[in-house]
Amino acid sequence: RLFGHLTFSPQAQWQWQTSLETEEGREVNFAGSAGQAYRQLSGFAIVSSKLSWQPREDLTLEAGVQNLTDRDYELSDGVPMPGRVWFSNASLRF
Repeated sequence: RLFGHLTFSPQAQWQWQTSLETEEGREVNFAGSAGQAYRQLSGFAIVSSKLSWQPREDLTLEAGVQNLTDRDYELSDGVPMPGRVWFSNASLRF
């Protein structure tokens, strides 16, 4: 398993983050098997990125994408993970 993260701040208010997560060789208990049967899941790599803007000290706006390459992958037998996911967030701190 490998995880990498990069943050770039061209100005104090702006921040760009990107990450790469990759895994290979995960063995899981096979669904529907009465005994101790295992199967090896295929490897995967996930690239995610987001841009954050902090116009005020108490407000942060961000938008980004998870699983940018939109590859199918699973972390356990028969449970597929979502494909590409776009998101936006707003945080207001009091």
